[in-house]
Amino acid sequence: MHKSQIELPLMPADSSAPVAENRMLPAGMGSLNVLIGFEESQASCIEFRKLGHNAFSCDLQNCSGGNPQWHLKMDIFEAIKGGVLPIGNNFINDEVIIYKWDLIILHAPCTYTALCGNRWYWNSPLRAEGIKLCKDSWDAACAVCDYVVLEQPKTIMQRYIGKKTQVIHPWMFGHKEYKETWLWIKGLQPLAETSNVLKWMIADDRKEYEKVFRMPPGSDRQKLRSKTYPGIAAAFAMQWGGNACR
Repeated sequence: MHKSQIELPLMPADSSAPVAENRMLPAGMGSLNVLIGFEESQASCIEFRKLGHNAFSCDLQNCSGGNPQWHLKMDIFEAIKGGVLPIGNNFINDEVIIYKWDLIILHAPCTYTALCGNRWYWNSPLRAEGIKLCKDSWDAACAVCDYVVLEQPKTIMQRYIGKKTQVIHPWMFGHKEYKETWLWIKGLQPLAETSNVLKWMIADDRKEYEKVFRMPPGSDRQKLRSKTYPGIAAAFAMQWGGNACR
């Protein structure tokens, strides 16, 4: 028997979770196949799994979210194509057959494309590589999937993939942190804020709500700065996936 996604262990949908409108499929359509590209933290993947969806993180690194059974350690372009995909970290633990992704969310690397890197990378081959990876992954996802989201901090990518759809901050989703984040959204409604804590955030010392921006250099700085905030990940899952157990 061929392995398939329905044979894999799924986290049961949380019946106590609030039932939001599934903005992608009519009620009763069941779980979605969701690909979270360039995600080693599994923050978004786990939130979709909580709601009963067949979600997978994908990155060239091992996942740090503790669920390698939901991680595709492989090239993002191969994952986007679907087919028989290997699951696991260093060793292949299983495989999954995905005929079509219902939703693709991309957290493309931003080190070389972010506006804050202009000082170092404005005329660098590394910037050209970053632009190509971001644009090509967006184009590849849009070619095979009706619902696609690309997340980037303030970036030069509008020049290459068109105007951004939305600007969000962690403080719109319950986190007292300032970090301007841009979203390109295909086929979905913009993300609605869930817990605006701006007035409490600005009452704090500025150093407290600019921790990400002020993070000192270090071997894990890039990885830590790129992690998705739990409140934002939960909003992704509830608003763009809905509760599959309803």
